[in-house]
Order: sequence, then C-alpha cells, then structure tokens
Amino acid sequence: MKFGPLFGFAAATRSVLTTLFLLTLVAGILTAQEYRGRVQGTVRDTSDAVIPGASVTLHNINTGISTVRTTNESGRIVTNSVTK
Repeated sequence: MKFGPLFGFAAATRSVLTTLFLLTLVAGILTAQEYRGRVQGTVRDTSDAVIPGASVTLHNINTGISTVRTTNESGRIVTNSVTK
C-alpha cells in the first residue's frame, strides 16, 4: 500500500490543527478564572446566640470600597461577588 507524498502532508496538517484546537481550548479555560470571592458565615454574640438583622461591613483595603450586608433571621450572611 503506497500513499504518496500528500499523505504525510495531510497527517502533519491534522497534527497542527489538533494542536491549535487544544491551545485555543486551554486559553479559553485559563481566561475564565474568577476574580471575585464569596463571604459567608453566622454572626453570634458572646453567649453563642445568633444575631438576626446584624449589619456586617466588608471593607476592601486595596480599593477602599465598603459593602454593607444584613444577616437573615438565622444570623447568616452570604455575600457573593466580592471583588478580590
């Protein structure tokens, strides 16, 4: 079975296209890194009782931006999209 000179070229082309596809896929994954965080927890007093309606201030010392959130009826706070 003889394939001729074009068979080697087609295999090389396939190899290059496969490599380019994988590099594109990896680049997409790497650029999808998240730059925000999440803060969650429960606010309690000294007797370990939860504090509903407590005001919690998150302050980013790098940007100087503060965000204020209020705990729920269980004393829990969940804040998404906190910029790092």
